[in-house]
This record gives sequence, C-alpha cells and structure tokens, in this order.
Amino acid sequence: MFNDELHEYFFPEKNSRIKKLELLYDYKLKTQLASTYRTSENLEGICIWEEASEHGNRFSFKEITHGLALAFKVGISNLIKMLKYEIWANKLKNEMVTAPYCYLDTVVVSPDHQGKGYASKMIKPLLMQALKKGEKVYLETHNIKNIPIYERYGFKLESSRKYNDQITHYIMIAK
Repeated sequence: MFNDELHEYFFPEKNSRIKKLELLYDYKLKTQLASTYRTSENLEGICIWEEASEHGNRFSFKEITHGLALAFKVGISNLIKMLKYEIWANKLKNEMVTAPYCYLDTVVVSPDHQGKGYASKMIKPLLMQALKKGEKVYLETHNIKNIPIYERYGFKLESSRKYNDQITHYIMIAK
C-alpha cells in the first residue's frame, strides 16, 4: 500500500507516508468496523466491505469526530485531497453501477503472507453471499497488476478513468 498510486497522491512525502497511512486506515477501521473482515487473529490480511444496505449511511457522529481527529493528524490539505477524490469516485460509482450492489473497499494482505490464499479466504465468501442475493459487487483499483487477480474472482474491467490527469482509476464489477 505504501507505493499505491492513490496513496502517493494523498501523501507525496515518503518519510511521513507510512504514518499517515496508518492514521487513515485506523480511521477506516474505527468507522467501518462492522464491515471489516480479517483472515485470523494474526491479521495476515483485512478486507473492508460495504453491504448493499449500507449505501448512503455516511457521516455519522462517530465518522465526523474521528474525521476531525484525522484532519489534524494528516493535515487539512491532505484531507481535502482525499475528500475531493472520494466525491469524484462516488460520482463514477453511481454512473457505473445501480442498486443493489456491494462495494469491495479495501483488500490488504501483509507482504509476508501474499500468495498464500488469504485474499481468497476473505473475498470468496463475501462475493458468493452477494451474488446469491442478486447483488453486483463493485471495486476500484489503481494498480493494473491487480486486475488479473480480481478477474480470477469473476470481476470484469468495466472502465478506466484518470483522476486529475495523474491517477488511473480502474473500475471492476462482478455480476
């Protein structure tokens, strides 16, 4: 995640990026804990998933208070970059997929455990559950190397767009 194109855009300074990423994902875990899955108690990997019923349930008191704390820790200008990107990405999501759909927000596996099936352990059951209910599953990636990985799970590349003429945003959907 350190060299992810989007994270480099949000946090261009290498010497502070890891700390800011830790703060960002601490925020995401605190505010999206109900939709977070892990491989085991050893945390080889985590997955953040948004159920179809959770769309539009944003900006709870908890998210706002944690978001303000995040702004002070990562910097207002970085938070503004993230918010502008999020608005742009949500607009694309609304153009590309109709309800009901689930959103695969984040899949992270520790480099020491990559290639050992941990991503499958998290993604497959969630994907099967959504597809059985007739829900599409939407995801975004910024790394072209991830596309063949997600294609193995049945995702199809639907579109690629540029954000700020810098970041390639790949949109994939499983139906």
